[in-house]
Amino acid sequence: MFDWRAIETPGQRAISSNFWVYWVVAVPLTILVIVGWRVWWNWEKQNYQRELGHEVDSVDKPDWLSRVAKARE
Repeated sequence: MFDWRAIETPGQRAISSNFWVYWVVAVPLTILVIVGWRVWWNWEKQNYQRELGHEVDSVDKPDWLSRVAKARE
C-alpha cells in the first residue's frame, strides 16, 4: 500500500495506485461496526428494562440524588 522507498526518490509517489481499495473496505466496514454496535446496544437496553428496570425503579433514591435530578430539569 505504501512504498517507503519512494520517499528517497523525488517525483515518485509514496502511495500505491491501489490505495482506493483501503477506502472501499474501511468505510463500509466502519459503518457496519457502528450499526452493529447500535443494534446490540438497543437490544441490551431493552433486555435491561425488561429484566431489571422495575427493580431499579423500585429502589428508594437518596434525597441528595433526587435534588440533583430535579435541579437538572
